[in-house]
This record gives sequence, C-alpha cells and structure tokens, in this order.
Amino acid sequence: MMGSHSCSINPFFSLMKGPLISDGNNGDVESSKVLQWLGKKPRDSTLFVSFGSEYFLSEMEVEEIAKGLELCDSTINFIWIIRFPIDTTITLDEMLPRGFLDRVGERGMVITGWAPQAEILAHPNTGGFLSHCGWSSVVESMYFGVPVVAMPMKVDQPINAKMLVEAGSAVEVRRNENDGFKGEEIATAVMKVFSGDWMRRRARELRETTKIEKEILLDEVAQELWQLLCEYS
Repeated sequence: MMGSHSCSINPFFSLMKGPLISDGNNGDVESSKVLQWLGKKPRDSTLFVSFGSEYFLSEMEVEEIAKGLELCDSTINFIWIIRFPIDTTITLDEMLPRGFLDRVGERGMVITGWAPQAEILAHPNTGGFLSHCGWSSVVESMYFGVPVVAMPMKVDQPINAKMLVEAGSAVEVRRNENDGFKGEEIATAVMKVFSGDWMRRRARELRETTKIEKEILLDEVAQELWQLLCEYS
C-alpha cells in the first residue's frame, strides 16, 4: 500500500518533498559563459543576486540594489540576474543607474533572462545568495550550503526568510519606514554575510543535513514504488 513504508524525517525537511534538486552542469553556452567568469574569482568571493522567475524588480528596487552592490567591499564580486516582463520595452541600460556597469567593472556580471542558478550556487567561488526567499531558492541555498542575504517581497517569503535567519544561515535586509529597501541596508547585510566564516559554516552544516534528508526521501520513494510493483505484478 502506498505510504506503508515509514521513515523518520525532520518536519522542516518534509516540506521539501516537492522538487528534487539537480546538481547542475547542463553544459550549454550561457552556463559556460557565466561559469567561466565565476571560475576566475577567489573562493567564496561572489554574491549571486536573483529574485526568481515570477518577481520583476521595480526601477527603484534596481537602483537601491545597485547602490548596495557598489557600497560593498571591492573584494565582493557579484552575478546579478535581472528579469523583465515579456511585454516590457525597457532595456537593461535604462534600468540600471547611469555608469553602474563601468564603475563595478570586472567585479560584476549582470544578466537578463535565464541563468544557471544551480550551477552558480554549487560553485565554490559563490559565497552568498541575495534572494527574495521563494521556497525553491531557499531549498537550493540550503542544499548547496550558501548563506543568504534575504530580501523577501511577498506571500510566504518573509516567513521563509525568518526561518533561515533563525537557522543561522541568513541575514535579512532591514526595511525602511516606507517598507522599502535602501542600498545602505543591502550593503550592510551583504557585508555581514561575507564578513566571517561562522555563517558559511552554518550554511554548510545545513547542506549536509539537507543532502542526508534527500537520500532518505529518495529511499522512501524507491520503497513505495517497489511495493506498488509487487502489488500489481
């Protein structure tokens, strides 16, 4: 009978019974371009910035994130994914502050559209993840052991962010009096994540726990499939 096999799974990780995470390496041209750039950076030196596929940053949010990235220590590199709605006519140059790309130079890579998120998070040179804390991104951050700079926007994201903060693997960006984000606060949160090894160690402890739980879940699925085959053979 389906579900007759039982195993002890931490309730926190039982929420992860949805997507099983791929370790990446799809080998396409875009992945190669990004990963070659990332491969030239020092270990744990690069911040990955992405707000998922369903949230589109406003011009003000882009401006403040850009300001925050510029205010960070020059040793912190970044890969920033900016997505636009299909019907938009605005360009990346129009969205970013004037001269931003020139000022950050080789310290930053800004991409529109798709990016190999799993491969970036799995890379040893990635040291942090600036995220909206959608559930898939939260799970990937834990699975790959990457500490998070949390900028939750809506729905369950504030709860997910708080969970990561309480687990010791995230710093949440403080909102201002108008419930928005300021570049200075973004920079402060990023610097906290990159300032020491304690949060990185905690993120990697969660990674080990997550991978163990993934193996348990895979084993449970295999057992249930085997039982079904036995019943119907």
